[in-house]
Amino acid sequence: MALIAPRRDRRAVGYAGLAIGFAILALLRGEPSDLALAAPFAVVVALGLRQVRPIEVSGKIHFETVSSFEGDEVRGTIELIRPAGLVATMSVDNRPGWTAVDPGPALVWTLPPGGSKVVAHFTVRAESWGRHRLGAVNVSFRRPYGLTVWESSNDNSPSFNVLPTPEHVRQLLPPPASQSAAGVHISRLVGEGFDFAELRPYVAGDRLRDVNWRASARFEQLQTNRRHPDRSGELVLLLDTFVDGVGTASATSQAALARAARAAWSIAQLHLNVQDRVGLATQGRVVTQLRPRSGDRARYELLQTLLTVGGMVTAGESAVSRHRLNRLPAGALLIAFTPLLDQRFAIDLLALHRAGRPVMAVVVELVDLLPPTTNQAEALARRIFQLGIDEWREDLVSAGVPLARWTGDADLTGVLGALNRLHRTVRVSR
Repeated sequence: MALIAPRRDRRAVGYAGLAIGFAILALLRGEPSDLALAAPFAVVVALGLRQVRPIEVSGKIHFETVSSFEGDEVRGTIELIRPAGLVATMSVDNRPGWTAVDPGPALVWTLPPGGSKVVAHFTVRAESWGRHRLGAVNVSFRRPYGLTVWESSNDNSPSFNVLPTPEHVRQLLPPPASQSAAGVHISRLVGEGFDFAELRPYVAGDRLRDVNWRASARFEQLQTNRRHPDRSGELVLLLDTFVDGVGTASATSQAALARAARAAWSIAQLHLNVQDRVGLATQGRVVTQLRPRSGDRARYELLQTLLTVGGMVTAGESAVSRHRLNRLPAGALLIAFTPLLDQRFAIDLLALHRAGRPVMAVVVELVDLLPPTTNQAEALARRIFQLGIDEWREDLVSAGVPLARWTGDADLTGVLGALNRLHRTVRVSR
């Protein structure tokens, strides 16, 4: 519910000027009949400006579905409650990601006077995948033949998710990058398989074909090969949703989160392409956990969750409490994506590492996202800000946490290299 104050139409000044002008002309000429020329304009001004007081208006936007695919048409309604007898003009500003279909080519309605409740139907076409919102809804009210206008604009419309088509989901990452992930993530367990895990002395029940004869000759004792099982491993992506503001996240925080989400999605695609199970956990402003899964359904669930988290951070929603990260799957590899804006996330990573969990950090670079400095004070503040990030990065490296850096145009080389180092340091369970 909003209370809208009135303002006078520009025509009111013109009509009032004409009425006053003709009245002055009648006085100067001494002809009372000239007042007849001023009377119509005076009457229009008097009637047009009657009942000049604020009005109460409320509205609601509803989508038939909150998720759709690229190219689909998304239908919805705008419900408007206004005082009866007012003519309403309503429009929605265009935003990237969708185009107007009905009414087209722009969402504009003229609603005649009538009942207090009106419903405007609309249809838009989703042009690109992502989380989209309608633009600002602008409304203007006036009485028939009136000279008073009530205007309002609201940019708090709900959002709707647009998912990529199945073909696009599989092509969001170039094929060479996908092929580079083959074999980088094997199970930490040992059992029947082809990938060598370790040697151990022969025990009763071992198969003769598993005996390593060369190693047995060297150690002068029968040695048996143990292998990793031929099954997928588990990977959990940790996303830092801490922001640099108390209320709504700043533009820099939103851009950093979007960059971290793209990096997480790229790594998830690599591992899903080799049949690994991938999950997601977020910590900070928004807290959520998605259990590891594989296949196309896991892709859509992961993408949907990333879009939802981004929308919640943009809207300024906060978590009620923080989850305990030690409840993550015990055998999963953990990859954390963070700009290190908040020390609490770095402390969580150090705690996971000290607990023996296989964790690596992908630090999202923010240098190109920050606005240019305009004076020496801003430059000094920027240096202090960067020193804080560098300090936490050094703490992670000193503790032995594998670390890679991610920028907007980076490839996966650095991340895959750190991931390979993580695999070499992980202890194989017996």
